[in-house]
Amino acid sequence: MSWAPGGKSIYFRWNLNPSADQDPSLDPWFRVDSFGKTVEKVADSAVHLIPSADLSWSQKGKRAVWVRNGNLYLYDSSEKNPIRLIFDVERPVRNARILPDGLKVHFMVGEDLYLYEVEAGTVRQLTRKYTKPADKKTQAAEWLEKQQTELFERIRDAKKRREDLEALRRKTDASPAQPILVEKGVILEDVSLSPDGRLVIFRL
Repeated sequence: MSWAPGGKSIYFRWNLNPSADQDPSLDPWFRVDSFGKTVEKVADSAVHLIPSADLSWSQKGKRAVWVRNGNLYLYDSSEKNPIRLIFDVERPVRNARILPDGLKVHFMVGEDLYLYEVEAGTVRQLTRKYTKPADKKTQAAEWLEKQQTELFERIRDAKKRREDLEALRRKTDASPAQPILVEKGVILEDVSLSPDGRLVIFRL
């Protein structure tokens, strides 16, 4: 069961002729208005637009995002058709969050973080996981470690950090992803962007 983003109706599953051997997850979807006066079955072609129960809202409540069946959806109250699919790939999307200003959405695919620009409709990869070789460092691994060291130095310098972020903002969607170098066997979880969009945090 879940609310429609606009709060005018509620979605729920209901089997008119249930039996003990049926799977509840296959029950048809219905929609009831918030006053409980009218109920209608949701067409199969529209089921994919039903929001999940864990929406992420912008600060003003005008936009929201969620994941259903591994795909990313956006609700925009200013649009004529407020719900639309914004990202659909073979690998499932997860951990979708919209930033407070409602202009950007970050989400994970695998162990990498991506950013969706709502106004521009563009997607770019923010981070890329690299596994450190078990035996010896390769030239690529050494380069990645050097890049990370330089990044940490920039973070310690607030003025330089602001300049770098402004330069990054002006770049196109082809800007390189920030490498995250980890030991073999390490899994990245809950990679997310800070509310101001300046920092990335994650759990190992």
